[in-house]
Amino acid sequence: MLYLHGNFRVKEYMTTFKEIIISEGFTQAQIAEACGMTTATINRYANGKNVPTLRTANKIVNALNQISILGKTYMIKDVFPNIANNN
Repeated sequence: MLYLHGNFRVKEYMTTFKEIIISEGFTQAQIAEACGMTTATINRYANGKNVPTLRTANKIVNALNQISILGKTYMIKDVFPNIANNN
């Protein structure tokens, strides 16, 4: 199923967030704790069921940067490309 939000496809951009979670070896619970959200909320963003606001996306990206084990520095456009493009 493909969810539409505004003029872009939610499932397409959420794949990037989910791929980063997997490549970094994070659990959704780790990300949720690092950014002060519930695991259920992170799960909804990772699976494209909800769209984070720009502020929330920023919070998630900052948390990813703090706990990154690969030493990467992520930007919103890396994690949520369509949010970055639409704001």
